Amino acid sequence: MAGIGVVNSTAPLISNGWSAVANTAAVFALSTAAGPDFPRFAASTAALILAYGTARSLLGEPLMLTRRDRETGGADKFPSIGGWVVLSLGLGGALGSVAALGLGAAGVEGVGWITFVAVIALIFNDSCRHLCFARGSSWTAAAADMGVAAVTLVVWSAASSAEPGQVYWIWAIASLMAAAAMLTTVVRRGASNSTKSLDAPVRTWVRDSWSTTRWLGAEAVAVTAAVTVPLILAADSVAAPGRLLLSWFGFQQILFFAAYAVASRSGSDTTRTTIGLFGTGALAAVVLGVVVSLVPTELLVAAFGLSAEEAKGWALWFAGLQILVAAGNALALAARLWARRYESISTALFQGRLLSAIVSTIAGVAGALALGVGGYIGGAVIGAALHVFVSVLILRRSLRSSPLGLGASDLDPPVLIGSER
Repeated sequence: MAGIGVVNSTAPLISNGWSAVANTAAVFALSTAAGPDFPRFAASTAALILAYGTARSLLGEPLMLTRRDRETGGADKFPSIGGWVVLSLGLGGALGSVAALGLGAAGVEGVGWITFVAVIALIFNDSCRHLCFARGSSWTAAAADMGVAAVTLVVWSAASSAEPGQVYWIWAIASLMAAAAMLTTVVRRGASNSTKSLDAPVRTWVRDSWSTTRWLGAEAVAVTAAVTVPLILAADSVAAPGRLLLSWFGFQQILFFAAYAVASRSGSDTTRTTIGLFGTGALAAVVLGVVVSLVPTELLVAAFGLSAEEAKGWALWFAGLQILVAAGNALALAARLWARRYESISTALFQGRLLSAIVSTIAGVAGALALGVGGYIGGAVIGAALHVFVSVLILRRSLRSSPLGLGASDLDPPVLIGSER
């Protein structure tokens, strides 16, 4: 049984890995196909990521918490499959409309409609993935994500002869086909196992999960906006290294959620999981930054276009920024894993992250408009450093004043994080 648990908890990690490959390849294919018109599509992709991250925290992550509650003896029920589909499509349509209208309001014309379609497709695909995770069909999600990754890699290889709109449509259609496969598997498995007793009306599920969802959703909007809003409002100033920014950001977020999903399902030790998330994210950022800096410019330009030359000049700065992002994600992961036991601590950490994200957004926009890429990085560093600093203060103050009588095993994670000065 232990071996089966390990296998099943590994599936979300593999699935999220393939999803990261697919999304990164699609971003690169889109930007390559866009050519000189890349700034508009960089802004469009930033708006898409903002909507995608928001939906994941409103739908996917609360559903994984529902799964954890059931496995630890809680009475929470899953939302009905039909209700989940309606909720996913409705939220995708709402966020897609906001993304399209926001691009228009920011003066980015000509990409609103295709962004709307892509947002709906990607959000529906992601919600079906999490439905698979929650209902024990994780390997179906992994296989579907592998298919989408294969399609987008092929599209990337042929992007020089494709139009940006074609790349978007292929990305969206592949995502919808994968979602249909995942949804079909979940429905068939539910019917064969007679799991209707697990279901609750989707409105009941939303109401019961609201206390968690409101913080996850607010955090997703603020943290994702800190990265994407400057790219939308200052597309012409930061377009050249935009692909690098978006792919690294996506990698960190996928890594964060994969660690969270595995830890919440398998009962992994909070300390080790947090250290692993920070160490992996930071090491990968350093390796990627060094590799991009050392690879001959001609090879980067041949693979990614002329924008790679400017991106190379900022690679090590991006690496430093992503180390701070990895530290912030590690702290956020610890907060979520502790949420049920120490609600006041996790709430304070969420609020601290919201504050730092707002600061990062404002500073990033101002810096990008005034100084270009360097200003954007400076603003992001201010926000990320503020998040780490405030989180450590909150953890130390909360633990010193807590009347909960924490044991030694409970104290390990915050003491360890707090010692990383």
